[in-house]
Amino acid sequence: MLGPRGSGKTVFLASMYKKLSTQGKLGFFLEVDSAEKRKRLKNVYTELALGEKWPKGTQVAELSEWIFTCKVQTPDLPIYSACNFAYLDYAGGLLTDEQEDSNIGIELEEKIKDADALIGLLDGQRLCELIRGESSGVRWSINDLTNILDIMQTSEKPIHFIVSKWDVVEGNYSLEEIKKRLLEIEEFRNVVETRNQAGTPVRLIPVSSVGMGFAVLQPDGRMEKKVEILPQPYQIEMPLACILPDMIKVKLEELMKTREQEERQIVKVQANLSFWDKLTKFIGGTSKAIIESVQELLPKKISVCNRFNRRFYWFY
Repeated sequence: MLGPRGSGKTVFLASMYKKLSTQGKLGFFLEVDSAEKRKRLKNVYTELALGEKWPKGTQVAELSEWIFTCKVQTPDLPIYSACNFAYLDYAGGLLTDEQEDSNIGIELEEKIKDADALIGLLDGQRLCELIRGESSGVRWSINDLTNILDIMQTSEKPIHFIVSKWDVVEGNYSLEEIKKRLLEIEEFRNVVETRNQAGTPVRLIPVSSVGMGFAVLQPDGRMEKKVEILPQPYQIEMPLACILPDMIKVKLEELMKTREQEERQIVKVQANLSFWDKLTKFIGGTSKAIIESVQELLPKKISVCNRFNRRFYWFY
């Protein structure tokens, strides 16, 4: 998760765990790798929901990795582990600010290089300010956003973007307007177009860690909580749902490449075969059905490329 200071990485993490810590209609739940981390996430969320102030941001010296296991409990109650993933939490200033002690910055860079997917966390409040032409929004686009894009363009792994604080954006601007303004930024447009030329989708996903109506934007830019309302996270699970089919496809492509190299002297592979043609030759037609069945779990309205709606936007 690539996000500068104040974009909401830690709050997103706590809200995601709160939403997915028990098995509901999504059919799985998350288990974090230690009791202390579980307590930490619960405390952050409690402070978010009930505290007078917002949770403190991650300190510069902190760099923590959170290991989550996706588990499924069957109707007769046995529990099975499906997969796991690591979420890296760090101070957003490490992405944008010069550091006196560069060791932790170097460690962060190495972990980002090893990541299997990158998600750019775009501050919805700053995006609104950018559309209105306010200096704080322009500064965000010149410094914070371009630092994220510089990192993303060096990766071959799947990338997507999250618009955080969607509760601030909704009612003022649509996802189409946000997308249009982002594509006016040359660096952003270049990254998206490069991915599109490679046949890789880039998604723009609106989320809110607290949900609609929990906080109200004040004239001075502060977000003031409404004490009578509890958070209702919005689409907080969607990034995970979108990454899963991407990761399956990446792994299958890696397997096919290895197999083609091993059998190059035996099997002649036509250069113009599509991904699905190669997949069928490699492992059979059922694998395409498997990936498509995973994608079917996503909301129906977002399963078509180049289609805009309230939930989601595909750049590809």
